[in-house]
Amino acid sequence: MSKSRAESPRRARREAKRQGRKADALPGRARTRSDLRWAAGLTLLAWIHRILFLRSNRDWSWPYTVFYEGDSETFFNYARALIEGRLYDNGIPFHPPGFAWVLAGIHTLVGAGPGERVPYFAVRVIVALIGSLPVGLLYLAVRPYLGRTIALLAALLSVYHFGLSVLAVAPVTEGTYLSLLLGSILLWSRLEHPLAAPEAPPGGWKSALFLGLLLGFLALTRAEGVLIAVILIGTGLLGRFARRQISLASLRPWGLIALGWVLAVTPWTIRNGIRLSEMNERLGNRLAEPLPVVVPLTIYGPVNLALANNPQAKGTFSRDFLASQSHAPVLDLTDPDHLELILHGDRVARTWILENPGDFARLVLVKWRLFFSAWKLGWTQWNLPGGLVGDRQPVDVFVPDSPAALAFGLPLALLGLLYGLAVSGGPRRWTILVLLLTAAGMVTTGLFFGYTRLGLLALPF
Repeated sequence: MSKSRAESPRRARREAKRQGRKADALPGRARTRSDLRWAAGLTLLAWIHRILFLRSNRDWSWPYTVFYEGDSETFFNYARALIEGRLYDNGIPFHPPGFAWVLAGIHTLVGAGPGERVPYFAVRVIVALIGSLPVGLLYLAVRPYLGRTIALLAALLSVYHFGLSVLAVAPVTEGTYLSLLLGSILLWSRLEHPLAAPEAPPGGWKSALFLGLLLGFLALTRAEGVLIAVILIGTGLLGRFARRQISLASLRPWGLIALGWVLAVTPWTIRNGIRLSEMNERLGNRLAEPLPVVVPLTIYGPVNLALANNPQAKGTFSRDFLASQSHAPVLDLTDPDHLELILHGDRVARTWILENPGDFARLVLVKWRLFFSAWKLGWTQWNLPGGLVGDRQPVDVFVPDSPAALAFGLPLALLGLLYGLAVSGGPRRWTILVLLLTAAGMVTTGLFFGYTRLGLLALPF
């Protein structure tokens, strides 16, 4: 038998395998294209409903919404300072810059340059587009875990949810944060780890690097994004170590994620070092001790811990403790008491917590009650079934007095959790992910202030 004739069956087998792989890949690509079309349609549907929701309220032309003013004024002024080339807060990183950058870009896009009047409705329409992206991203994330029907149902519930609509049209961080969070989860679910999405196309090194960049921007938008990054990366690494599948190739994706995070955060860290060094030189002996110059995100964490955990804390946002330490309710770096809270507020909070564990435990329960009050928010612009009679805590969203939506949604959520834990594969993996994200929100809430809006960030899952 000649060599060419001997090799022909091998070539035939290789060709058959190649054709088989192509045939297997075609349905997967077709399914991906179909899912992308569904996601785009759901995002467009959400945007239309957000615009109608915005236009139906009397605050449609205002710079903020009556249902959630939050830090709208802060970020508006921050964005205007960026556009006009001014330092906001004298360059001190009291606030993560991510959403201010986004808002400044939107102002520029609608023609509101330096000295120009800001068209608030146009700005909020674009903000609503960003706030609509989570609906499509949620569908894409849920689809490989729970199937198309449940993914569509989850997305449609998000389209018509009153609380998520409020977050979407409000010019504050939550809409951008939720888009980045769901985008991160979508990429993370395509990597190899114990909670990976079954039947999802695997991600390569580019996906890992891009995930790191997204997680970095997530932290630059809200500082609790750091905890999300720790959970997602930690889950992947723990899965590797638990299976003892440790090799350079298996650790490479997680190293690329860490690299992406560093690349996203480093420019802001360098900028902070320059500005804080300048402030130390400018104030000199007027500072009781120098400001730190290595600040990756924000300098505000310690003071927030102190304001959230002290004898006067009520669970909601308050500056009462700041005013009690000094007679000025606004932070003053040259005030030794204020500087102590800025630099060592974590120590102040820790001392109070250790000396008053019972009071701290009761305070945490109050914060968690606010966190889970997100379930009281219902659907449509009328917030059915809870209605539009209620209260709005400081720097938080409106919450109705009626618990009708809670009575409707909570049993369904518990049934969903029981189903997810009982069914192996995708449902159980998604349920564990939901519990991890909810736990992250509870940790952040327990340590800092109690906000209903933080509960809303976990609600789509």
